[in-house]
Amino acid sequence: MVHKKFSRRNFIKGLFGAGILHRAEPVTLRIDREENVPKIREYRTLGRTGFKVSDIGCGPSLIREELILKELLKRGVNFINSAEIFGRPNEVMIGKAIKEFNRKSLFITTMLMLKEAETKDDIMNRARKCMERLQTDYIDCLMIHAAASTKEVKDKEFHKAAKQLKIEERVRSVGISCHGASWGHTPEESMKDVLGAAIEDGRFDLLLLVYNFIQQEEGQQILKACRMKNIGTTLMKTNPFGGSYSYFMELKEKYESEGKEVPQTLQEVDRKFREKQAKAAPFIEKYKLSDKNQIRDAAIRFVLNNPDVHSVLITYRNFDDVETYVGLSGSRLTDFDQKKLVAYSHIFNDSYCRHACGKCESQCPHGVPINTIMRFHHYFISQNLEKFAMQQYAKLRGPSASLCSDCSGYCEVACPYEVSIHALLSIAHFNLTLG
Repeated sequence: MVHKKFSRRNFIKGLFGAGILHRAEPVTLRIDREENVPKIREYRTLGRTGFKVSDIGCGPSLIREELILKELLKRGVNFINSAEIFGRPNEVMIGKAIKEFNRKSLFITTMLMLKEAETKDDIMNRARKCMERLQTDYIDCLMIHAAASTKEVKDKEFHKAAKQLKIEERVRSVGISCHGASWGHTPEESMKDVLGAAIEDGRFDLLLLVYNFIQQEEGQQILKACRMKNIGTTLMKTNPFGGSYSYFMELKEKYESEGKEVPQTLQEVDRKFREKQAKAAPFIEKYKLSDKNQIRDAAIRFVLNNPDVHSVLITYRNFDDVETYVGLSGSRLTDFDQKKLVAYSHIFNDSYCRHACGKCESQCPHGVPINTIMRFHHYFISQNLEKFAMQQYAKLRGPSASLCSDCSGYCEVACPYEVSIHALLSIAHFNLTLG
């Protein structure tokens, strides 16, 4: 199998040649000069919905603290991403928080995962129950959650339900999100296949997709197609590394400090990372690559630089996150940011399993849903959603990554990005099951 080699030259060519580093023009500015606190400074038109949404949004809404959401809304964030799967407490919390604000100024989505043999009435009832918990008379956008195939894009019962709810003025627009295929349960179709079908379908007003400074190509194509069709766009997984280039080294040191046996796979990844760190020491120092906060900020500025992006959805864990991310509103990528991201990507490319990719899954003899497992692990290590990630992993249908420890690594051989995916899967299983 021929691998597409990663090189500094190819990455720079992709970063600059794609034209993504041009300056996006602000649509609307709001600057509060009376208070010395970060506020949303830019609003962008969400495609044909016509709604002006904050460039920094709220999602996935796994926030448990009502005060955090209220603070976001006070700072000007007006996009709230909710989903049935996030749980009743979360929806009830959102309902309480938005009472103090003008409902018409907020854009709230509800995402439903489609189930087999569901009828139009089943889907309508689920959507209505979500509205009851959210304490709102209507949803700005009803979305298919984590569509894994083009078949879901065309789901007749969902579209019948959405049409009826629009007639009743309970739903104003329709959207879809995609995390890629779930191998073994759906046909092998990429995020580009699924969202491309949604764009061509014509009934979707909003997309939620993966796009970041490492994983650019598919995202850029989808964003461009959305612009041509005037479809709203929101982003997830915008910081591919979760801000910590040394996660695996830190994890090894944690196991050792707690007197736990370090898994062999983790030892191997740790060895590779330390070798890279030694070779790349001058770059790490020059571009401050060890500062996870600077990488995080540069990653957000990278996606904000693209005018085809309407809102970047962030998971907020605390009030510090509110300060940090809202403070990035209206910002643009600097020349130093560009150099920093190129260097970071060149050095740590093989530690990032591309979200919604799944290109290696067909080579797994066990049918392990690699894409899905690595998404859960991203929640675990990058978003501090350990409990949620472990719960989702426990519910996983089919084979788990427990089979990976004794495997020779077919996935790793098949990966076009040369990611150490075999080792990463073993580590994911270790973390998601507490060893």
